[in-house]
Amino acid sequence: VVGNTDDNPDITKYMGYYQLKIGYHLGDAVLSAKGQYNWNTGYGGAELGLSYPITKHVRLYTQVYSGYGESLIDYNFNQTRVGVGVMLNDLF
Repeated sequence: VVGNTDDNPDITKYMGYYQLKIGYHLGDAVLSAKGQYNWNTGYGGAELGLSYPITKHVRLYTQVYSGYGESLIDYNFNQTRVGVGVMLNDLF
């Protein structure tokens, strides 16, 4: 290997070393929450999701994310985004 292979040398500064994801069934819907935080730097991010079945194997999914580390490209930028899509697999 030639050159520097570490594209994100300070990623743990923004995303921390741990993630926690929890889910809760609300009837047919599933509410999920995920978060990561670095106690030393104060950076982190949180995600809230809600899925509801459309058919037996397809679910409508809505997600809100706020903080650092939403993507590997923009891990060091604080951003908030909302997404809507379909889910082909259950979270829990």
